[in-house]
Amino acid sequence: MSRTKPLFFISLVLFAIVLIIFFVRYDKIIEPAIAEVPPADGIPSEKASNIDPANNQATIKVEETTQPNKSDDSEIETELPASTDESASVGDPAEQSQEEALYQASLKFIAETPEEADLTAKKIDYMAGETETASNMCGPLTIAILNEAQWFEPQADAHQAWLLCARENREDCFGVEILKKVYFPPDEYDYIRVYDSVRDYDFLSNPLQPGDWMYLFTYIHGYDHMLLVTRVDEKGNPYTVTNVNWGDGFIISEMKLYDTENPEEGLFYELTKIERRRIGMMGTAGFLLVRKSDGISE
Repeated sequence: MSRTKPLFFISLVLFAIVLIIFFVRYDKIIEPAIAEVPPADGIPSEKASNIDPANNQATIKVEETTQPNKSDDSEIETELPASTDESASVGDPAEQSQEEALYQASLKFIAETPEEADLTAKKIDYMAGETETASNMCGPLTIAILNEAQWFEPQADAHQAWLLCARENREDCFGVEILKKVYFPPDEYDYIRVYDSVRDYDFLSNPLQPGDWMYLFTYIHGYDHMLLVTRVDEKGNPYTVTNVNWGDGFIISEMKLYDTENPEEGLFYELTKIERRRIGMMGTAGFLLVRKSDGISE
């Protein structure tokens, strides 16, 4: 008995030491790991980030799907043009002149990269599914801008302008008929067909006006194109917001159509350059101009 008691007490002491070592090491390993985990901010969601409550400006934020690094203050996000059914910070079109509403509406569709331009095409939603791309949106884009500016009442169907063909010498083209029945009734709009190239036509004598809708015809080495005159500056230079491929994919930009002081400046001059034959010339066979008969309010 005298030998077993010391062994028993020694065993208890060793067991107590093991427990103490275990709990000390557990605190050192587990507790810091818990302290380093920040509170959850929620899963990034496109729907949740559509509206910025600080300024009521409608945006889409393209975010990484992984949790952001809290040690880095920067965020990866891209603001894209608001869709036609969301509010924006540029003001209520109903309280603006038609000219100002048209200009402000056009700015919402600017997309500086091909990826953003494709997203903008999908937001216009002119085709079933998600097959819209910036390469085939020129017609729907013009209607979307007019819808955003509250030009039509009720709003027009942008799908009808998709791949619209206004060529008068083709039996399978019904574009002019669609324009007259769906968008621009001939009792309210003038239809002017010009056969001169957009580069050669005398726009100084017959200047473009805000709200002018244009269909550009092309002979060869290119394709037809639709655009809308969205504003005219104090010098009389007209501008558009449209989709153009400059060699790296289609983007949507505001561009000057022609310059009243320099004939070798502007989109019309660039689109008719022979150097564009590989990516598409436009307007070399003239254009169709559709203009509101009584003009628009300034």
